[in-house]
Amino acid sequence: VRSVAFLRHAAVQQLSTAPAPSAMASHSMRSVNSYEYGGLEKLQLTDTMKVPVLRQPDDILVRVHCSTVQPIDIALLSGYGSVLLPLAARAAACGAEPDAVPPALPLILGRDFCGEVVAAGPDCPPELRQPGRLVWGARAPFESGCHAEFALASARHVRPVPDGVDPAAAACVPYPGLTALAAMLEAGLPTPASSFNWPLRCRSSRPDPAVLVLGASGGVGLLLLQLIRCLLPACRLVVTCPARHVADLPAAVNGCQLDSVLASGGHDSAATLQQLTAAPATFDAIIDLTRDAASRRRLLPTLRPGGRLATVSSPLLRLFDQRGVAGGAPVAARAFASDRAAGIRWAFFAQSGANLDYLARLLALGRLAPRIDRRFSMSGEFRTAFELAAGGDGRGMGRVVLDVAS
Repeated sequence: VRSVAFLRHAAVQQLSTAPAPSAMASHSMRSVNSYEYGGLEKLQLTDTMKVPVLRQPDDILVRVHCSTVQPIDIALLSGYGSVLLPLAARAAACGAEPDAVPPALPLILGRDFCGEVVAAGPDCPPELRQPGRLVWGARAPFESGCHAEFALASARHVRPVPDGVDPAAAACVPYPGLTALAAMLEAGLPTPASSFNWPLRCRSSRPDPAVLVLGASGGVGLLLLQLIRCLLPACRLVVTCPARHVADLPAAVNGCQLDSVLASGGHDSAATLQQLTAAPATFDAIIDLTRDAASRRRLLPTLRPGGRLATVSSPLLRLFDQRGVAGGAPVAARAFASDRAAGIRWAFFAQSGANLDYLARLLALGRLAPRIDRRFSMSGEFRTAFELAAGGDGRGMGRVVLDVAS
């Protein structure tokens, strides 16, 4: 296996579609990284990280223009997933050469990217082999991130950016958009890949289902509401978000109709929960974007027969972090079985070229509009960007964009 991997690696280097640029000649690049887990003080801007090289025939090397800073980045920096994610990285690279899996540290954060093609392997489609072509994509939590001048990705998970779309706006879509579609799928709602058999997936296949979205003012939530309205134009859409965002939420979701917006957080949470649970069997699907597991369970009676509750905040990685592999695996299995029996599904980000194509079409048509909170230069303002994303003063709705190429 190692011999075959080595030969493939050599062939890719010979057949890449573009010569290495001058920045690659030094084999180093600027990046925001951390050599240990901890708080934001661990982050540093360096120019010593190696530029990735093509290893697989469908690899693409991208010069990153823009990325984003998200809550998942803050969590990963603190050590979230440090037990299970390295195992996932090794499993994903099974059969590759021994040095194909980067070490867990130093950690480069950043899940989304928009940038231009620098080099591509021979198995990449023609539209992704054009040097300078603007592309976008997302990196899984176990992969090296995009807060760097260059990022390596598989052609299966990269797509051209629609003409006329600003790179900063494009960088705000892939990770939260794919996460939102994964949550819809687990909630039994139609998605681009499942709409043909949606009545088989959701036993309550009403033409106008009632959908509840909890905690919808973040990057995932804003795109999720627009996607639900695109795929289910007749649905009844009830939303909760912090009180400070209630008035501005409709404008933040591209003018999508929201049938009811309820305040949550602080003193509003108890009243909103009481209002939602007053009438049983109200909703066909609930998507929970919060971390409030107790409230999540109390909302189960509000589901109609055949309905599902999907959460993007499963305890999986946390249990492995707390208990290790041997102790975390059985506890996580029991938690998964318990939630599934109760009607709660765990939704995880999933890379999908087909779903990226769908998001691109909506973006080009103006039916999907990401919201940018603030933009910062990676070179001089990366720490301010992380502080804002971590919940600092002045945090609004939408994404914090990091201009990598500035």
